[in-house]
Amino acid sequence: EETGYSASEWQFVCRIHNAIAYSDEFLDIFLAKGLQQGERKLDEEEFLDVYSAPFSDLLEGVRRGQITDVKTVIGIFWLEKILSGQWQAEGECPEAMPPRA
Repeated sequence: EETGYSASEWQFVCRIHNAIAYSDEFLDIFLAKGLQQGERKLDEEEFLDVYSAPFSDLLEGVRRGQITDVKTVIGIFWLEKILSGQWQAEGECPEAMPPRA
């Protein structure tokens, strides 16, 4: 809802534990397909920049250190593998997976 986009299809990609040494927090990463732009719904003090870019620019941004957010970097690398046919999205999000060290 923050981006204003909706998707007709969501595929589970992976679950990451970004602070495994001291937290059980996890993030689920999904591949959204069939995007449609709609109205953004931000909270009063929330801000978010949304832009589109060719996938090659995203990869280059990671390689140059311009994109450093860990969930974004992992999503970009997963998408690179999916687009090349080397990996595929797993499909359904697991209800509960234990952390993997």
